[in-house]
Amino acid sequence: MILKLKRSSLKMWQIWIDTGGTFTDCLGVDPDGNEYRAKVLSNSSIRGVAIQGKVASRSMKISEILDLPENFFDGIEIHFLKSGFKTKILNFNKTSSLMVLESFLKEDFEEQTAFEIIFPFEPPILGAKILTNTLPNQSLPPLKMRLATTRGTNALLERGGSKVGLLVTKGFADILKIGTQQRPDLFSLDIKKPKMLYESVFEVDERISSCGEVLNELGESDVNEIIENLKNENIETIAISLMNGFVNSDHELAIKKLIISAGFKFISVSSELSEQINYFQRTSTTVIDAYLSKIMETYLDNVEKELSSGQLEIMTSAGGLIQRDAYHAKDSLLSGPAGGLVGAAGIGHQSGYSKIIPFDMGGTSTDVSRYNERFEYVRSHVVGDAKLLSNALKIETVAAGGGSVCSFNDDALSVGPESARAFPGPACYGAGGPLTITDVNLLLGRLDPNDFNIPVFPEESSIRLYEILERVNVVYDNKMSREQLLTGFLKIANEIMANAITKISVSEGYDSQEYVMVAFGGAGGQSACHVAEKLSIRKILCPYHSGILSAFGLKQAVREVVLSKRLIVGAEEKEKIKKELELLSEKCLQKMGAQVTKTEVRSKTVYLRLVGQESTLPVLWDDEKSLIEQFEIEFKTIFGYIPQNIQVEVETIQVIVAEIQKAPLEEKFHIKSDAIKSGSKVKSFVNDEWQQIPVYKRKDLKPHEQIKGPAILQDHFSTTFIEDEWVGVCGSDRTLLLEQVSEKVEAPKESSYLIDLELYTNRFRSIVDEMGLMLERTSVSTNIRDRLDLSCALLDAEGNLIVNAPHVPVHLGAMSFCVKKVVQLFNLKSGDVILTNHPGFGGSHLPDVTVITPVFINENEVNNHLIGYVANRAHHAEIGGTRPGSMVANSTCLEEEGVIISPFLLYDGGKENYDKLKTILGSSKFPSRRVEDNLADIRAQVAANLKGEEALLGLCKKNHVDSVKMFMGEIMNNASRVMDRRLALLPSSNYHFKKIMDDGTLICVKIHVDKKSIEFDFSGSSEQHKGNLNATPAIVRSAVIYFLRVFVNEELPLNDGLMKNVEIVLPTSFLNPDFKLEPEFCAAVTAGNVETSQAIVDCLIRSFDMAGSSQGTMNNFIFGNDRYSYYETIGGGAGATNKCNGADAVHTHMTNTAITDPEILEKNYPVILNEFSIRKNSGGEGRFKGGEGILRKFTFLDEMEVSLITQNRTKEVSGSHEGGKGKSGTQVLIKKNGKKIKLSYTESFSVSIGDQVIIETPGGGGYGKK
Repeated sequence: MILKLKRSSLKMWQIWIDTGGTFTDCLGVDPDGNEYRAKVLSNSSIRGVAIQGKVASRSMKISEILDLPENFFDGIEIHFLKSGFKTKILNFNKTSSLMVLESFLKEDFEEQTAFEIIFPFEPPILGAKILTNTLPNQSLPPLKMRLATTRGTNALLERGGSKVGLLVTKGFADILKIGTQQRPDLFSLDIKKPKMLYESVFEVDERISSCGEVLNELGESDVNEIIENLKNENIETIAISLMNGFVNSDHELAIKKLIISAGFKFISVSSELSEQINYFQRTSTTVIDAYLSKIMETYLDNVEKELSSGQLEIMTSAGGLIQRDAYHAKDSLLSGPAGGLVGAAGIGHQSGYSKIIPFDMGGTSTDVSRYNERFEYVRSHVVGDAKLLSNALKIETVAAGGGSVCSFNDDALSVGPESARAFPGPACYGAGGPLTITDVNLLLGRLDPNDFNIPVFPEESSIRLYEILERVNVVYDNKMSREQLLTGFLKIANEIMANAITKISVSEGYDSQEYVMVAFGGAGGQSACHVAEKLSIRKILCPYHSGILSAFGLKQAVREVVLSKRLIVGAEEKEKIKKELELLSEKCLQKMGAQVTKTEVRSKTVYLRLVGQESTLPVLWDDEKSLIEQFEIEFKTIFGYIPQNIQVEVETIQVIVAEIQKAPLEEKFHIKSDAIKSGSKVKSFVNDEWQQIPVYKRKDLKPHEQIKGPAILQDHFSTTFIEDEWVGVCGSDRTLLLEQVSEKVEAPKESSYLIDLELYTNRFRSIVDEMGLMLERTSVSTNIRDRLDLSCALLDAEGNLIVNAPHVPVHLGAMSFCVKKVVQLFNLKSGDVILTNHPGFGGSHLPDVTVITPVFINENEVNNHLIGYVANRAHHAEIGGTRPGSMVANSTCLEEEGVIISPFLLYDGGKENYDKLKTILGSSKFPSRRVEDNLADIRAQVAANLKGEEALLGLCKKNHVDSVKMFMGEIMNNASRVMDRRLALLPSSNYHFKKIMDDGTLICVKIHVDKKSIEFDFSGSSEQHKGNLNATPAIVRSAVIYFLRVFVNEELPLNDGLMKNVEIVLPTSFLNPDFKLEPEFCAAVTAGNVETSQAIVDCLIRSFDMAGSSQGTMNNFIFGNDRYSYYETIGGGAGATNKCNGADAVHTHMTNTAITDPEILEKNYPVILNEFSIRKNSGGEGRFKGGEGILRKFTFLDEMEVSLITQNRTKEVSGSHEGGKGKSGTQVLIKKNGKKIKLSYTESFSVSIGDQVIIETPGGGGYGKK
């Protein structure tokens, strides 16, 4: 083969390689057009099996290893997986299968012993040498390589990058540490925030406004001083990200120039990486690029140096190819999945299908997407815990792959998110790994172990399975069989993957039944039929290169240039938009240059949004069509309605120029009359029984031959399990087309409670997650859209909370109280929607508007059969009241706090009643200042409920309604059992705590615990508050159920099962005020929801001394006038626990809203955010230190009314077990003339242009003596 290459002076090898998390997929074509394939582990290793060896011997016999030249392994390191013994290989004789080692063996073995041969170069080079049959010590032949890689992704996830120095605008050194201020786990006291990727951060004394004006010039001497510090700290790479640098990049580029002149090589600049607004995400993107730039440059250098006579192109996350000199490290984090999508699209087109759902199930995760004649893109995405502003193909990833760990935690079965990865890998790899989905498929006979790409050990899988099975059967009296447990794990994994496809198809208004699935990845074919059946997809394409389709996608990919430009204009200004698109197209073509002879403008995309929104919808440019009409069609397709009375504007335009592809040859699928004959059979568990099914070799399958399920089609790279009632035919280009010939009618059978409990929990969670996503994307106000001050819930027919999306705890516990109270007022029917914000009916405070939709089903000709309710609650930043922002600091009655909406039918049998709502909002004594925004956001809330209603009805259609209702109850029963177990561990005793709020108001709680119940008695708390600290019973209940979920500390949905054996004693007091009919005589509640709720939770946690007190406030900051209304809550210090320090600068307990990004804040409101930092030394000392608070400093650019509603300003934050106290918060007004005015814990005041407000939030209490 190598000799042939030498005779070919003009031709060279073409190689396409994708390095994934577990495997590296390799595809190559030699100069004569012959095709070669290989798959190696992504740690640059090949695995094999030794079957005979003696201690003190230096030789052993080999059973399984790749067919390579004898001396391919000479001098290479070998690692025995179980014992850990390492040595080098001296020689391997293929004829005798004898391998001679450098060192003596440490043990005898007569049976299969797994080993790994680890090569000293990058996996793409190992793949290329295997494809070309080139020895490790020889040079590769001339070749062209296209590469996709997760090397950067792995370095990011495993924190293996470079030493980064970050330069930011003065006042924003902690922008990444604070992030969005949200905690990742709603119910954990041990809050774990991501570790920072940078080594040091430096503040640059400069400032640019939101419109690009220079407010503070950049000082060169200051930058030079920073450069000296960078050198002294041995910083390797630099990240530069300045506030509003996306508008005016002059300061960033000036700093870059100085740093280059100082000799630094690796420099990442935010404005060169992204033109998008969002300081936090753009800074994150810049740091990620810097963190990975050196390691990726080294990696690519290592690859290129082995291609002495070759060429290298790199795949991007957006699915295009770029040259090395145009590459940024942040560009390729999703290049592997992108390659798979490009390959799947190519298979779809050549097979005659333009609507496809790529289904890529690999070792670590599963990637799904939707393709309808064109690719869809996103402009931001998440990798691990890192957020990037970078173009990528729109791909949904879930942690369910062949290597996903299957486990049991005494309450529930689970699959993922943990993965066994390449090492140790699944249990069957023989390296001590856990039970995974690959093991499950192996033990169920869904793959042939004799034709796997690496040696496998089924007995190791069985050991791990029985460990879990034994624990399950100890916990549950009804014994679960081996087969039930295995099929249960498989069902759970398939459900997770089906839900991901639902999210990118049905949930966005597209019918999955109109699509053909393309199944690929090493494990895609194993689950494809089951997942397709769940989605009513009747056809599946299984490419010949299924196991290495990402590499095949690299072959299909083209060189492209993607350019975007921020352009804020009205959607009606078509001529201006058209001209800008033409200019951007010319720029793309120039950038493409002469490297490609034939190019085309692949797409011109206009990103449109409603004025006031940040989220956009992409619309393809069409000279003949109205952008507004296209936007409305797209909006209605996805969200189910057309927004009223709101303008549409352009946010960004994008042009993609790409080289012109050859049209693919059409693949034909003609069925022969005879089915292919199988060469062997395996024992497989199919249709609830063990049976012998045929196994077909992929290489033996010829065009137009037919396969009937159940059957296995396998090669070294992938396995396809063809289910019963599915038939496959091989196409002319070896693609297998599977089609379901008849729908399965499953006979009633005994089901495992434990498995069904996990399935229904995931199904119900999926419903509320989709509701939350819908509400977030369609809302207009910053408060709902960006701060995510919203919550969604599913409730049963009695109004009990079943599951919630992980949103705002103070909303969630109150939801069932509200629903139960409100529905008593109506004789509800299908098509009804109730709206209310009244605290007397389970509301919290007036800005929190609740929308309730009953869900009825017409089953067995019985109409109006109530299944349950979907509900959501969202905080409106303006709903009237005596002050803008509707958070009135000094209110004394409910009327002063805004518009009161008593429960009424917003939709009556499907007929809307927005005229009545508009009248209510606009004609109250203190009406809303943003009625149209209210109406738009309420329509978004209704749309979210409609999404939930459709999903719940769909669930009932697929599963019997009685089963759905039964598992609503079982989810609560499970929570009740968990609660009972937790109570049984406590001695029967009394616990108590008292907390005095800043104005002297007292919360008193006494908790009585016995082995079966718990009572919370709030007797002794202060009487009804004259101001607005009054809470409602719904708020108290929210605090209690949140505490109980924290108290049990187990992974389960927050639901009313936790309250089964709980009693709340709540006499009339400020925690249970008397609500009269007349609003002027009703108790004011503004602060009760946000401040009293936090104080109650602190009391409950301190009663059990579980942690130091957290900041104990939401730090409500509100400003506005007739044109603006803004509201935010600010994080602070978390209390320390007996395990760890309290987290800094984070929201705790009853809220978890995001903070508005600094650039978005300045763009939308007339303010400058001068500082956003961690308040140093504010956390309490102790064995574990309390978390630090936050400092925010604002300058006002317009006259405003301002309100502050806070607590812990007069009292420090208590510690636990003699831990130190956290500092109390402070707030000050600095007038333009320099006069400082200390502000109280609750204050309303006016500001003029140039005035400043500084807010310092409390720290958390410490734990234990220092």
